Amino acid sequence: MYFLCKISTEKLSQQDGIAHPVNETYLVDALTFAEAETRVLTEQTPFASGGIEVVTCQKVKLTGLVNTQNEAADKWYKVKVMFVNYDEEKQKEKRIANYFYVHAASLPEALKTLQEEEMKNWQTDYDIVAVTDTPIMDVYLYSPDTQNKK
Repeated sequence: MYFLCKISTEKLSQQDGIAHPVNETYLVDALTFAEAETRVLTEQTPFASGGIEVVTCQKVKLTGLVNTQNEAADKWYKVKVMFVNYDEEKQKEKRIANYFYVHAASLPEALKTLQEEEMKNWQTDYDIVAVTDTPIMDVYLYSPDTQNKK
């Protein structure tokens, strides 16, 4: 499962060296809300100059994550893809919404990456119906190594 966790903390500004309050959003691959909150706090505590608090943590409906090969990629885009299936019994077309988060440097690159890296593996018709920029700063994927650290 994936969770969107929003934190509130203070971080030192690179321009003036003064601590400023910030709100940041992270996508966390975890099994429970508690695990997601713990992971984001563990990952972000070294970068906080003051206290740190998880303001919100919510489940995200997500079909997959797609990374670009571009090292300049610094944004995560949420892409809504409608898969088109035909129901033989009812003689109707059925559209199923799926969501992908795509790491890319720009919106056109996000669409290209999604189509070239992910959609080529699907054997169904689809329509890309929405692409939105997200506030996600980073993604913390599940790893057994992170679960063994105490």
